[in-house]
Amino acid sequence: MENFFNDTEEVLNITKRLIDKEVLMNCTGSSRFLIKGFKDGSHWQGIPIPGKVHDLFAVTPALADLLEEHGQCVLRNDHGTWWGRCTSGQPLVQDGIFQEIARKIHAEKE
Repeated sequence: MENFFNDTEEVLNITKRLIDKEVLMNCTGSSRFLIKGFKDGSHWQGIPIPGKVHDLFAVTPALADLLEEHGQCVLRNDHGTWWGRCTSGQPLVQDGIFQEIARKIHAEKE
C-alpha cells in the first residue's frame, strides 16, 4: 500500500505510541446505547457532535486535549474520558486524526 502522506518512520512511530499509551479501551460494543444517541450536528451535554459517532474509546485526558484541539468529539464525565470517533473502516494507526497529531508532535520536537 502506498503512503500518500509521505510520513516519516518517526511520525508513524509517534502515531503507534499515541495509540498504545493513550487509547485505553474500545468501548463501542458495550456502549451502543450511548452511541445511538449521537447524531451529526446534535449536542451531548452541551458539546457539539461533528458527525455521526461510530465508535467510542476510553482515552487519557492528555489525548482528549489533543483530540479536542483537532475538533474531535470528546466527552468527560464521572465515568471517564471518551473519544467519539466519527470515522470508521480503518485501524486507528491509519486514522487521519492520529496522523495529524503525530505530525504536530514531530514538528514540535524539531
